[in-house]
Amino acid sequence: MAILIGVVAFVFTYVGASVPAPGDIKQNQVATILMSNGKELARVVPPEGNRTDVKISDIPQAMQDAVIAAEDREFESNSGFSIRGLSRAAIGQVTG
Repeated sequence: MAILIGVVAFVFTYVGASVPAPGDIKQNQVATILMSNGKELARVVPPEGNRTDVKISDIPQAMQDAVIAAEDREFESNSGFSIRGLSRAAIGQVTG
């Protein structure tokens, strides 16, 4: 019964969740402090780091391939999680 409740709660949350588009996410800004002569005095970087959006074409093919290799076989065709992988993990947890 607890498993069924967990599955129902997961499905309800997954269907109801809204995820913003990558372009809608606010990036942290780096503040550059300039002297009166225009030279840089200091640069204040947020604790989360200096993140910038990059185009997929700017990422080396070897890096793209490495990220894909770390994913499951259904990575490019599933909607965010693998039903097969999730089922396999659940069975593994139940059977030990």
